[in-house]
Amino acid sequence: MESRQPVYVTRPFMPPLSEVTSLLEGVWERAYLTNNGPLLLELERQVSGYLGVPQTVTVLNGTIALELALEALDAHGEVITTPFTFVATSTAIRRVGCQPVFVDIDPETWNIDPDAVEAAITPQTSAILAVHVFGCPCDLVRLEAIARRHDIRLIYDAAHAFGVCAGGRSIFSWGDCSTTSFHATKLFHTVEGGACFAEDAALRSRLRQLRFFGMDVDGSQAQTAIGTNAKMTEVSAAVGLANLAHMPEILSKRRERCERYTSILSRIPDITFQKYDASEYNYSYFAVLLRDESRLKTVVERMRERQIFPRRYFWPLLSDMPVFCESRCVGSLSVAHDVSSRVLSLPLWPDLSDSVMDEVCQLVIGK
Repeated sequence: MESRQPVYVTRPFMPPLSEVTSLLEGVWERAYLTNNGPLLLELERQVSGYLGVPQTVTVLNGTIALELALEALDAHGEVITTPFTFVATSTAIRRVGCQPVFVDIDPETWNIDPDAVEAAITPQTSAILAVHVFGCPCDLVRLEAIARRHDIRLIYDAAHAFGVCAGGRSIFSWGDCSTTSFHATKLFHTVEGGACFAEDAALRSRLRQLRFFGMDVDGSQAQTAIGTNAKMTEVSAAVGLANLAHMPEILSKRRERCERYTSILSRIPDITFQKYDASEYNYSYFAVLLRDESRLKTVVERMRERQIFPRRYFWPLLSDMPVFCESRCVGSLSVAHDVSSRVLSLPLWPDLSDSVMDEVCQLVIGK
């Protein structure tokens, strides 16, 4: 077998180095590294234009984006969320002094189940924190109706959903606030980074205040709230600007890779896929649902022997982690447990070769 580098579940897109260094030359000339520098402001402007949203509030990472959203919306008491997500979702809830309440997921989209959400609401509930799992939109209309009916806040963890549209507009325009991640593993990245999005101008102002120590955003620097230091740097903004120019290419190639996986693996009767509308998707991940956990473990071991490293996104469920043992679970979470035990995210990035993809598929199928 031909020697090659290990194959991981993802590989960050790297824009031409010359495009980054040309931007960094200006940073070095200005010696302006942070605190709303010109590249940061330009990144926010360009991202807003690309997505078709009023304004982008960039932050240090996607986890702090969640914390700021919860704090800006005065989340308290209980926050209903999904156990089928990365640990950052519930970590953010705990770090702002709230308790996660875990409910089950939809068996086809793997997103939070609106019926389960409504059944979990109590007088202690202040917010819903739903996740667009792998970039697949939640049931936006139903969740909106539930939140309004019970007068609670609706926040979306859209870490995987950059560029996704739903109902003819950016997915970031739904709910009271949406957050995303610009981590190196994401579709669009600034190495580390994230952002908050809100239609309400006062809420955006509040988010900007909280990301800068709680100081007023009018330039007076009077501290009127307890905030934090969540600002993105000019260096990260430079990487983001270079990457943003390549988004059409990135999306096109990821779609091609996903379609190739699907064309091969959809022939296998005991392999299923997440259900999503292709017109609203961004191909952030390629996850398969295998027959059972035993087969999943066999596939993972087979791949490791060939230096291929898929990921069990998301396993274990957050509700099964000791750090969240005091959190309330509503119902048995049977669907979430089933999906979590059988789901496997396969390697995916824009320039993933056909030969590696064929090898991955052969190992999944069992040949």
